[in-house]
Amino acid sequence: MDLYQIAKRRGIWNILDLTNAAVERARARFKLSKIKYGNVKQGTATDIPWKDNSFYLVYSHGVLHHIPRIKDVSSEIYRVLKPEGRLVMLLYSKRSMNYYLSIRIVRRVGLILLWAARKCRISSF
Repeated sequence: MDLYQIAKRRGIWNILDLTNAAVERARARFKLSKIKYGNVKQGTATDIPWKDNSFYLVYSHGVLHHIPRIKDVSSEIYRVLKPEGRLVMLLYSKRSMNYYLSIRIVRRVGLILLWAARKCRISSF
């Protein structure tokens, strides 16, 4: 979704995703919106399917911390970045404001409300 928003503002993006289903969804979204993009490929961050020195920017939002072989990922990102290229990444942290608000409070309140709504329905029968 981040890349879609940036592409809407005329950034040209190449997209890598782990599953073919996600690749097809990305292609469909770009096609329906008639927004330009570079390429969408299925693959892994430990074996990025682009040539050396391909990108000025590599962007990752909430992905890299899930990959056990992070050293392999680091090497691959370095390989595909141009010499003056940049990596922009977001990593989740249990000590972040997002974690405290979104996961510890909002999601739990939502679960409690769902549980209460279900209980009310069950007790009315």
